[in-house]
Amino acid sequence: MAIGNSINEQTIGICGFTGTSFTGSPATQFNIQVGGATSSTLASVAPSATSGVPLISQGAASNPAFGTAVVQGGGTGATTLTNHGVLIGKATSAIVATAVGSAGQVLQSGGASADPIYSTATYPSTAGTTGNVLTSDGTNWNSSAPATSGTVTSVSGTEELVAVATGTTTPVISLIGPYTPATYTSHGVLIGEGTSSIAATSAGSAGQVLQSGGASADPTWTTATFPSTATGTGKVLIANGTNWVDSTPTFPNASASSGKFIQSDGTNWIASTPTLPTSAGTSGKVLQSNGTNYVESTPTYPSASGSAGKILRSDGTNNVYSTATFPDTAGTSGNVLTSDGTNWTSAASSSTKSFSSSVTAGNGNPADSTTYYLANADVLTISTVSNKIQARIYIPYTCTITKVIGSFRVIGTLGSTENCTLFLRLNDTTNTNITTTLQLSSSENPINNTSLSIAVSAGDYLSFGFTCPAWVTNPTNVGVSLIVSTN
Repeated sequence: MAIGNSINEQTIGICGFTGTSFTGSPATQFNIQVGGATSSTLASVAPSATSGVPLISQGAASNPAFGTAVVQGGGTGATTLTNHGVLIGKATSAIVATAVGSAGQVLQSGGASADPIYSTATYPSTAGTTGNVLTSDGTNWNSSAPATSGTVTSVSGTEELVAVATGTTTPVISLIGPYTPATYTSHGVLIGEGTSSIAATSAGSAGQVLQSGGASADPTWTTATFPSTATGTGKVLIANGTNWVDSTPTFPNASASSGKFIQSDGTNWIASTPTLPTSAGTSGKVLQSNGTNYVESTPTYPSASGSAGKILRSDGTNNVYSTATFPDTAGTSGNVLTSDGTNWTSAASSSTKSFSSSVTAGNGNPADSTTYYLANADVLTISTVSNKIQARIYIPYTCTITKVIGSFRVIGTLGSTENCTLFLRLNDTTNTNITTTLQLSSSENPINNTSLSIAVSAGDYLSFGFTCPAWVTNPTNVGVSLIVSTN
């Protein structure tokens, strides 16, 4: 026995140590020892009474036991099998065996969802004589020599299709008759001809296909040939002018997203990234990019070409042809577009430059029959000298004076209706009248002459002159503001 942590002659079986003492586990003859509930004890598994029964795992929580091996453990899962039966797998379930077939029956598949079974009919167990064929006797299949003769019990059919010699029962089969010609074109295709003899086409060339001639004509071989095999995925048939051949580029073999279109990537045809509208828009709309896809424009465009020289312009809503025409060539270098009142034309740019200057004089009391030369001054009547420097307006470049506008204003006494003369004096030598009918009989007396044509050059100077009449009543406190310009 075990006392304390020692082993003595009374200790029985296999010893185990608990860490503080020794224990003994008896060992039974022929039993299998397995680990016990603790590290110091062993369990004993008794063998099966039947010889050959294997030790089977019962999982991680139980001791193994002797029994039948399941399929997952490499066994059959069965304890008995039908004598002479064929074993059939059942996935992870136990193997089963068919019933025993009769002699000559064959095992036939029941398909993917059923076990195979033996046929009802039997088959010969040997190949038989050379040339024999399998023939049914209504119950089983037998190996038999093919029939070479027989007895005709009845004859039916069209005349000359099956003919029976007079006085015999041996039929003579003829292929010549109302619907069969004596010969057939080698490799021709047979064509029905109603109640006439069957016809045969000519032999087609390699690659030609038989094409229908419609309800009233025989089919014929196409002139063009077609490929005999399919090539790369996405290829399509394309004419080369003589025959149909596989295309070099490929085409998509599935539909793309709505609105996509087919475009070339330089090698093959592919579905586009942008989309197109799937329906036609309002008349006159055009396709334009929105940065991602092609959409219909908001404005419309003309659907037909306009007259020669017209251009497209916006009317604020849509794009329309202009009323005026424009030149279709650039014209000579330096030309400008000028209007003739109806259309725009290409014309040489005018060398004349624009010029404008003004004179404003304050209130004065002009005297009878006196000529004054106007200057930018506080008093209208500052000078009666024609070439006084203050009255000069110098010209910076060559141009043509075309207009003078302005007004004489009477703040004091209005003058009587005698006429005054206003003129431009060029270089203190030449006078050009602006008006000879100026009257200072109103508080505002406008000047507007746009029909002048005074050619001037750079360095020339102008002066405004004002000649008074002999008034019945002289105006008082008279001021003036005048502008001279080229346009």
